[in-house]
Amino acid sequence: MGTKQSTLKRHGYVLQRTTENAVVATKGDDTFLIKEIKLDQTSINPALTSEIDFLMNTSHPHTVSLKNSFKDENVYYIVMDYCQGGNLAAKIREMSDSPQESEVVSWIAEICVALKIIHEEGFLHKRLTPENVLLTEYGTVCLGGFGNIHENSTKTPISTNSEQSKTINYLPPEVFTEGTYDAKR
Repeated sequence: MGTKQSTLKRHGYVLQRTTENAVVATKGDDTFLIKEIKLDQTSINPALTSEIDFLMNTSHPHTVSLKNSFKDENVYYIVMDYCQGGNLAAKIREMSDSPQESEVVSWIAEICVALKIIHEEGFLHKRLTPENVLLTEYGTVCLGGFGNIHENSTKTPISTNSEQSKTINYLPPEVFTEGTYDAKR
């Protein structure tokens, strides 16, 4: 915690609290969510920088805006807007009754709009879960969890190492047949 706090302080952020996979920090009057990506090597993966460049240049009401990123030793920090409404999983758990059909349809439509923006740039979100669907203080859906998007490419070989074999069940059949993705899939 001390190293993280001093790193954030050097970049002008004041640590407010930690969450299960990020920290909430302020800089001036703005509040940010800062995620850490631990790097296995001293160099940054080109796919990661490609994703970050795309997301820093994308401004859309249904995607979480990335504001800054920086590296300190073997940790890469990604600074994004803080969505005060929490995530969709927590919102559903907090509801005493089932959500109204119109509310669920609205959430789905907003998620689809965010995915369309990402797909138009050639990226795929590989971990679309209710925890990665964030809500603003007004209830607007913002898609997050961008440490898990990857370029849509048929040239990427499938590795059989133990790390990937743990998540192999998330891959679509097109990956194995070197097929392409389109709007129907």
